[in-house]
Amino acid sequence: MKLPNVFGRLLLCRFGRHTKPCGYGVDACARGCGFEHNPASRRRWRVTLRSGETYEVEAVNEYHAGSKVVFGDVASAIEVVDGKVVAPSTKVHRDNIESIELLT
Repeated sequence: MKLPNVFGRLLLCRFGRHTKPCGYGVDACARGCGFEHNPASRRRWRVTLRSGETYEVEAVNEYHAGSKVVFGDVASAIEVVDGKVVAPSTKVHRDNIESIELLT
């Protein structure tokens, strides 16, 4: 019998029985419990825009680093001001990215 994700998360993940890894990226548990099979796959990247602005992000690969600058980080995607949700006004188009480099 296959358990829905909520029950699996409450019962199985609590005792360390996460979903099988698929083999790439951070490889998180498919039930949404937050467990990562490979957390070391995230590395620091520097994204430079044509305007000269630079952003340092943690990402799995070069494209993911660019996406974090274009779409924003999940943690900073929503901002609450005076009890109201405010979406960030700054948007970056992917064509405005000059370079993406891996930091050591």
